[in-house]
Amino acid sequence: MRNILVTGGAGYIGSILSFYLLNKNLNVFIIDNLSRGHKKLINKKASFFKLSLKNSKEIRKIVIQKKIDTVIHLAAFIKVDESIKNPSLYLKNNVEGTISLIESVKNTLVKRLIFSSSSSVYGKTKKKISETNKTKPISPYGKSKLQAEKKVIKLCEKYNLNNVILRYFNVVGAQVKKKPYLGQINKTG
Repeated sequence: MRNILVTGGAGYIGSILSFYLLNKNLNVFIIDNLSRGHKKLINKKASFFKLSLKNSKEIRKIVIQKKIDTVIHLAAFIKVDESIKNPSLYLKNNVEGTISLIESVKNTLVKRLIFSSSSSVYGKTKKKISETNKTKPISPYGKSKLQAEKKVIKLCEKYNLNNVILRYFNVVGAQVKKKPYLGQINKTG
């Protein structure tokens, strides 16, 4: 059975993703420092650890003890206006936190890292955006996500980790009766 670590699992995307993973009968372990996430969003079937990404020794211990093979890294600060007021906060959390996490899992059973980035790495453009567009972030938030992407690529290559980087636009969804909306249309008659 797969053992998956979700960082930021008490946040919007992390809590919904954890629900899906648990419904697929995967073992889910959540790390969140609860500075932005909400404990009430954490699925009771998941194992939860209140930790900062900077706590690399504890994260490494969990990764080894729980035999984690996949990490889904969603933990980040995301407010553009806040990043403009306090860019160093975003550098420390989003970039240094990502580096610390990857260093925590090197030379373990972890073979896959999925990194949650942002479309803000493209900056303003009137063109249709594709993965081949140049990156030109205009906010410290976008810059921190692009810097983190570069660290993911470099460190995953160094430590032989497969990686995927997802660049989201506006993430929207709903959870109904403890089951996330699946986007399916019910046909009648």
